[in-house]
Amino acid sequence: MTSMRAVRLHGVPNDTHVDMIEAPVLTPDGVIVRLTAATICANDWKAAMKGSSRLELPTPLGHELAGVVEEVGDNISGYRPGDRVCIRFAGAIYCGHCYYCLRGMNNFCDNWLFFEQPAGWVEYMYFDARLEERLLPIADQVSFEAAALVEPLACALAGIDMADIQLGEDVVILGAGPMGLFNLQLALLAGAGRVFVIETVPSRAEIAERLGAAAVVDFKQQDPVKTVLELTGGSGAASVIECSGTLAGARQSIDMARKRGTVVWFAGFPKPAEIQIDPNRIHYGGINLTGTTGSTIRHAHKILGYLSAGRLDVEPIITHRFNLDRAREALEIAAEQGEALKIVLEP
Repeated sequence: MTSMRAVRLHGVPNDTHVDMIEAPVLTPDGVIVRLTAATICANDWKAAMKGSSRLELPTPLGHELAGVVEEVGDNISGYRPGDRVCIRFAGAIYCGHCYYCLRGMNNFCDNWLFFEQPAGWVEYMYFDARLEERLLPIADQVSFEAAALVEPLACALAGIDMADIQLGEDVVILGAGPMGLFNLQLALLAGAGRVFVIETVPSRAEIAERLGAAAVVDFKQQDPVKTVLELTGGSGAASVIECSGTLAGARQSIDMARKRGTVVWFAGFPKPAEIQIDPNRIHYGGINLTGTTGSTIRHAHKILGYLSAGRLDVEPIITHRFNLDRAREALEIAAEQGEALKIVLEP
C-alpha cells in the first residue's frame, strides 16, 4: 500500500476532490486505522462552502470518524488488528497543561496541538500519540455509523450538562437539526419530564416527535414564545437549549425560560452577530445564560455507554449515505440544510 484516496478541499466554494496521496507507513510506535464510516459536520460544509482561516489548502476534511485497526507497531500495547474504534481528535488535541485543561475543561484549551499526519475522510490514518484519548474502543453491538457520531453526541452531552436539567422539569430545544435531535434524546435521558421542540421543517418535526418530543412548535405558524408559555402554564421552561444558530432563536430562548431557569446557547451564530436583550429579564428573573462548545473525554465515554446499552437512537437522524467518491455532492446536500440531517460517507 503506497497510496490511498483522500477527500481534500482545494478551494472555496466546495472545490473538493478525491485525491491520491501517500499512504501512512507503520512505525514501531504507531497504529494505522482503516476508515469504515464518517459523518458530515456543519463545520465541514461551512469550511467547504465559506472557507476557514484555520485551514491551509489543500486539506483533508472530516473529523467524525470510525474505523478498524489495520496495523499495530511493535511498541504498542492495548490495540490489536481488527479492533473497532471511534476516532476523536483526528487533527488536533488539547494540550493537557493550560489553565482549563488542568481543571478538566479540555474543550476550552488555550493551546491546541495539531498533527501533521492526514486524518479525516481518508482511507487510512496514522496515530502515534495519546492513543487512549484518540482511539476509543466500541462495543460489537454499536454500528460504525453510530460510532462516527460519538464526537457530536459528546458535544451535545456537554451542553446538556450545562443545561442543569432537573428530574421531571420542562425543557425547550430550538431547532431540530442533528444537534437539536441529539439534545432532545439526551435531555430525556437526563430526566426531563417534557421536551418541546421548535422547528418548521415537517420531516424534522416528525423525527422529533418519533424521538420523544412532547410537542413540536412550528415557529412559522405560531408565536414560539407565546406557545411555550401556554404549554408550561405561563411559567416558561426550566431549561432552554438554543440549537438553531439564529439570532431570533437566541432572543426567544431567553423569553422562554422561567424564573431561575437556565438558557444554553449551544449552536454557534453568524459573525458578526449582535442581539438586543432586556438585561432586566436576566436580572429580575435570575436566569442563568451560558454557552457551550466541544466536549471532554468523559462525555465521549458516557456516550459510548449509552450507545452500547441501546439508549440512543441515531438511525432516524441518518438521512443519506454516500460513497467517499461522492463527498463533494454530499457536502452540497448538507449545506442546503433542508431535509438532510446526518450524512454518512463510506469508503
